[in-house]
Amino acid sequence: DPAGLSVDALVDPAAPKGKIPQGVKGERLSRDQLFGFDADVLVLAASSNSVGLAASESARAPLVVEGSNFGLTAQARQALHQRGIAVVPDLIASSSSAAMVARQLASRNTLSPERLWQAIEVSINHNTRETLARTRETGLDSRATYLQLIGATD
Repeated sequence: DPAGLSVDALVDPAAPKGKIPQGVKGERLSRDQLFGFDADVLVLAASSNSVGLAASESARAPLVVEGSNFGLTAQARQALHQRGIAVVPDLIASSSSAAMVARQLASRNTLSPERLWQAIEVSINHNTRETLARTRETGLDSRATYLQLIGATD
């Protein structure tokens, strides 16, 4: 919908699983059409390696969030990077469940849900800002930059 979508309406718990809830306005598009659609952000939340080079070349959103593990193929990630499209890599975007377990273990399960989610949000925001800033400096794609930032290898 050119006017935007209501997140509250989209996550209606009464809607059947896998179905768009009644009352949500907008036009249903095919998977491939979504990449060429003008949007503020494109969130990839499907299966691994489900977005290849062809789809990435038609992406028009200035920001892609890789919500699924390895949602982009290496070629797609590189193509987005070369086009100047910012990508929040899967290692950051889908890290909340691992972060939750690690933080609760470190605190001996003493963190309240509010403190836990606040700490995770701060961490994800910091890692996203730092990774995207360093990506512009290093010329590496965001996944490689984040791996370098944390001292890991790909």
